[in-house]
Parts: sequence; structure tokens; C-alpha cells
Amino acid sequence: MLGKHIWTILKDTTKPRVQVVNAKYLHGESILRSRQFPGASCTWMSLMEAAESLEPGFKFRVGQEGNNCADWLAKKGASEDQQMVIVNVCPASLKSKVLADALGVFFTRSS
Repeated sequence: MLGKHIWTILKDTTKPRVQVVNAKYLHGESILRSRQFPGASCTWMSLMEAAESLEPGFKFRVGQEGNNCADWLAKKGASEDQQMVIVNVCPASLKSKVLADALGVFFTRSS
């Protein structure tokens, strides 16, 4: 749940609660660069602890033209006759794409 709040602070800057957090604690900095300080609220301290543990998983991908995994899923969905398909086990042909996306491997989207 804290991860969701951190994502909201990173991406939804128009929300009033995010604007309050930015004004009170961040002062224009990213929450991923912010740190704990004396006198901060328990909520802020919890967010900071969560941000520190989540930070290694956040990657800024420069130059990546597309998301290989999302492209594969979109093409798979477009080729299905059913409106919705639930996948309980990751197909073998998708596993390498999930790993490549997680590692930030560049790929060019095919037309």
C-alpha cells in the first residue's frame, strides 16, 4: 500500500494531497531522493522506509522505444477470439520478455 502512495507522489502531482507532501517535505525533489529527518510524522517516516526499499526496483529507461512484454500481450489479445483471457501461468514465450523488460533491455517496436 505504501508503494502505491509513493507511485502516486511520483506520477500524480495534480492531486491536492501530493501537492501538500511536495510543499511540506519534498521541496521539488523526488521522493526517491528524499530522506528521513527529525520531527517528521510517522506517515512520512513510513513512506521514506518504503521508498528506500522500493528504490532499487524503480528504473528510468532512457531510449526504450517500447515495452516488449506489453506489446506481446497486446498482440496475443488481438489474436484471440474471446473478449478476455485470464492467464494463470506465464507462457514460456513471454518469460524472456518479462525478464528483458525488468532489466531495461532496449528493443525496437515492430510495426
